[in-house]
Amino acid sequence: MNRKRLKQLAKDPGLVPGVYNYCDRWCERCTLAARCLQYRMEEEQRAQEEAAGLAAAAGDEPDDAKLLAKVQESFELAMEMLEESCAEQGIDWEQVKADAKGAKPGRRKRERIPPIAGAAMDYARAISTWFEASQPLFRARGAELSRIASMDLPGHDPAADAAEVNDAMAVLRWYQAQIHVKLMRALTTAQEDDDLIDPEIAAYDANGSTKVALLGIDRSIDAWTRLRRHFPEAEGQILGFLIQLDGLRKKVEKRFPDARAFRRPGFDDGTGDAPARA
Repeated sequence: MNRKRLKQLAKDPGLVPGVYNYCDRWCERCTLAARCLQYRMEEEQRAQEEAAGLAAAAGDEPDDAKLLAKVQESFELAMEMLEESCAEQGIDWEQVKADAKGAKPGRRKRERIPPIAGAAMDYARAISTWFEASQPLFRARGAELSRIASMDLPGHDPAADAAEVNDAMAVLRWYQAQIHVKLMRALTTAQEDDDLIDPEIAAYDANGSTKVALLGIDRSIDAWTRLRRHFPEAEGQILGFLIQLDGLRKKVEKRFPDARAFRRPGFDDGTGDAPARA
């Protein structure tokens, strides 16, 4: 996508500025996807690729090469837009680049993976192991629901039960790694000691990333609670995950006490048309 087309998309008054900065990236479930510039860009890019037949064309570059090319294109476009923005505001772009080259590298605390982020990673790994080991349990539950459906028993709704189980699993899988990623971003930003980063901006970004992580924890706790009703034989393990997440949530809230009150563009600040989930 070129700069001209991006500017055309960005001029749409229906867009929510910055809505993509602190969301969970689950576009399929987001009520504000149509008002998100990032989503619109990705959808347009996808449509262009499909129209050109790139996905099925013989002799294409390897997927990694195409991905790298997209990243490079996005980076170059971002730099072009930044340079243009500086010119519009009367800022010397060349001086900005010179200052960036001469700036001292940011200093961080020695701990490479803070304990909170490590706990989130431990959780992600643990549920991967659980999901893999529980495949027979899932198959047995699916077979049981099929039998109930075939008998058409009154007071039973196997379709609703299956839908709830599938949704809960989807939620757990979606936030499984994202909680760790968002917390790492928040902790890294909060630990930065860099002349180029305003402390208020760093705190704002850290709280925004933490808010997304906390929402992922909340929704995961809800998902485990729903699964617990369907898999009583795994209650001990599920309770363990609930305790693990509750402990992580308390630690995160203590480390970032202002994160819950963070107002995410579109979702929490009233700029969206309707209550949004992401």
